[in-house]
Amino acid sequence: MRPVRRKMLPGASHGFTLIEVILAIALSVLIVFAVARVTQSSLSTARTVKQASATDMRVATALNILKRDLQGWYQPQANPPDPASRPSAWPESGELLLSFATLADSLAVDSGRESTSSVTRSIARVSYLVQPRGSGFDLVRREDASPGDITLLTAPHKPTLEFYDGKNWVERWQRPNKPRALRLHLVSRTCIWEL
Repeated sequence: MRPVRRKMLPGASHGFTLIEVILAIALSVLIVFAVARVTQSSLSTARTVKQASATDMRVATALNILKRDLQGWYQPQANPPDPASRPSAWPESGELLLSFATLADSLAVDSGRESTSSVTRSIARVSYLVQPRGSGFDLVRREDASPGDITLLTAPHKPTLEFYDGKNWVERWQRPNKPRALRLHLVSRTCIWEL
C-alpha cells in the first residue's frame, strides 16, 4: 500500500492540528506553574531566613545588654546610703528573673539625675522580667531611672534564665554576689556564657 499524498491547494500553508495546539497550551501551563511554584518556594525561604536573622539579632542584642549589666554588677555597701539599694519607683509585674545594681552605663535618659554626683549617677538598679504578651512572652529590662520598660525580646514560648553558682545551676538568683555563669533558654536555642 502506498501512502496517500495530499495535494496542497495553491496559497494554502501547513498549519497545526488541534491536538498539537492543545499539547502546546498544556505544556506552557505546566511550565508557568512550575516557575511560579519555584518562585513561591524561594520567596518563602527568603522570608524564613530573614525572620531567623532578625530573631538572632534580637537575641544577640538582648544577651549583650544583659551581659553588659552583669559585668557592671555592684554590691552596695552599708554606708553611705546607696541609691541602688533604694526600692524601685515602679511596681513589679510579670515574673522577676533577676534584679541587681549595676555600674554599667544607663540605657535610660533622665534629665533629673544630672545634678547628682557621677558615682551616684552611674549606679542603677536593673531588673529582668518575663511578661506575657498575647500568645507569647516578652523579656523585659527595667531600670530605676527609666520611666518605661525596654522589651529586649519577644518569644512565642516563655524564656527562662538559670544561674551557675560554681557547683549547681539554679532557677532563681537572690544572692548579693553575681553568678559565675548564666544560661538563657529559648525554644530554638540555649545560650550559656561565663561572667
